[in-house]
Amino acid sequence: MTDIYQKLAEFFDSFPQRFPKESEQGQKVLKMMISPEEAEMIMRLEKMPEAVSTIAQRLERDEAELGEYLYALSKKGLIMRIGREGNYFYMATAFAVGIIEFYLNSYTTEIADEFDKFHKELFEGSWMKGITREIRTVPVGESVVAGTEILPYENAEALIKSQKRIAVSECMCAIHKGLKSEPEPCEVLTERCFQFGGAAFFFVENNLSRWISQEEALEIVKKSTEAGCIAQPGQSQNSGGMCMCCPCCCGPLDVYRDYDKRSEISNSNFYARVDEKLCSACETWLDRCPMDAITMEGTALVTLDLCIGCGVCAVTCDDDAIKTYKKEESKQFIPEPDYMSSIMKIYEERK
Repeated sequence: MTDIYQKLAEFFDSFPQRFPKESEQGQKVLKMMISPEEAEMIMRLEKMPEAVSTIAQRLERDEAELGEYLYALSKKGLIMRIGREGNYFYMATAFAVGIIEFYLNSYTTEIADEFDKFHKELFEGSWMKGITREIRTVPVGESVVAGTEILPYENAEALIKSQKRIAVSECMCAIHKGLKSEPEPCEVLTERCFQFGGAAFFFVENNLSRWISQEEALEIVKKSTEAGCIAQPGQSQNSGGMCMCCPCCCGPLDVYRDYDKRSEISNSNFYARVDEKLCSACETWLDRCPMDAITMEGTALVTLDLCIGCGVCAVTCDDDAIKTYKKEESKQFIPEPDYMSSIMKIYEERK
């Protein structure tokens, strides 16, 4: 008989985002986070929202009792809940991006230790398949060379200014690192992951995030960038969120560093370039580059295969000797216009 957690791993692997279904470590993590009863219910839900009455009829369960159970599962972060109180809809959700973010308030040291052993396997078995990633890299405005045409979805500040509803949460990757039995606390402010629009309600209602203004969000972007964090919004043009990712904590950035062509896998439209005439060889950028793309050969030199165009290097250059430039059109990543079309793109690439 197939183990319930093998079945659950196969279920999560059926999502566009995928899951390494043969991973013993992955199944160990699932077992620590999800009980057998919860696993059975998760696998009986659809991947599109359904009313409780519809689910109850299909599963032949009491509607009121089932509604309470589904609400509890969604509060724990194991399934997705949309709508308003008294009219909720529920659906199964992917493990990543999905449950690993929604579960933020329930992580323990034991789970963090085991997830640390699993995270590269998770990203290699899901995130790194195909071309489209769940997040992409965009620069902050001040890092971009003057006169460059920047589309709204290509700039961190523009994304913030286009939002009416913004929430902010603690960085899941930083929380994991800090919870480990041998903790690696992040020195950067950890409240730096944004949710936008409808996606923000679930986070706020589950006490994962708090509502903030555009002004506060822009200040968080500014402080995070100065501290060396990278702006990484969701994969679509109409993004549901954006993380200010710290190189010491971020799972995807950690995996990217295992690749020689980092410029091609980060879904970025920019690259950094040094004006040798302006460069004073101060070496202030060397430790700031998250991809180790900058070396010194008399003046600073950017290795383009390693550069992901985040612009973190340019923010603290007093000489304005380094800026980000837009890639030629044939090398640009054009995100899908909305979440559903982008998730279907991921599905087509990873199936």
